[in-house]
Amino acid sequence: MYKTLRKIHGYLGLALAAAVFFYAISGWLIYHGGRFGEPVVVEARVTSDAFSAEAKDRAAARRIVEASADELAIVGRFKSVRPAAGGWHANFKSASVQQEVRWIPGQGTASIKTRTFTTAGALAGLHRVYGTSGGPAHFAFAILVDFVALAMLGFALSGVYLWWKIKRKRMPGWVTLGASTAATVGLVLQLILAR
Repeated sequence: MYKTLRKIHGYLGLALAAAVFFYAISGWLIYHGGRFGEPVVVEARVTSDAFSAEAKDRAAARRIVEASADELAIVGRFKSVRPAAGGWHANFKSASVQQEVRWIPGQGTASIKTRTFTTAGALAGLHRVYGTSGGPAHFAFAILVDFVALAMLGFALSGVYLWWKIKRKRMPGWVTLGASTAATVGLVLQLILAR
């Protein structure tokens, strides 16, 4: 069993190398992304008959804005729609572009604000991509994330088992495992409970 787990641990490490590298870089960019430039913001006004229609609820507003996606040059996935200042405000987002559409029913026009992120901003955006809707690429990315999550669990558990079997002096391992667990749990609790 030891030799089998050593092989599994090694292959999981190889399989995870690229994904862990990507998550490390994109996670770092989330916290330090301001150093790499602000997104480019472009605002435009679009005229469309679709925005003359009444939208009595969120579902109707979503249908209106999604039907006008080509006219609006929408590149992201639909995120939300909500009432705003007598009209509607819809959000679309991809890893590199965020778009906000605002319109008041009956006026026949909409304003669209497009934020295009730098390469560093796009990498940070990929770190936060979630869900399987949005086409084949999003579905494939979701499957990859699932695989990486399971592989990381396997990597961690097999590493603990291998450490247990190899080390005759286990105290340094216990100290390392305890310190990393305490630091992780403490930081997560601090972030959750912080106000």
